[in-house]
Amino acid sequence: MRRRDQQVREGDFDMPRSHAAEHLAELIEAFRNEGEDQGLRAWLLELIGEARSPEALPILVEHLGHENESFSCGAVRGSNSST
Repeated sequence: MRRRDQQVREGDFDMPRSHAAEHLAELIEAFRNEGEDQGLRAWLLELIGEARSPEALPILVEHLGHENESFSCGAVRGSNSST
């Protein structure tokens, strides 16, 4: 997911989507620890939402009103599917 080529990066994102629930704690930790790459953080937040788990709700709710639209939209989509 850290590759420079945008298409390759997006391809890397599709595989973890189906396994998000299995790795929710790791995804949350990676999201919290990733400081610089806002695109990667947005994808991680989207994966957290894909987990469709009540355990994901706190981090999703935390980002509902985020100034970065990618974060707030991902949080909205994820919180709607986690309930």
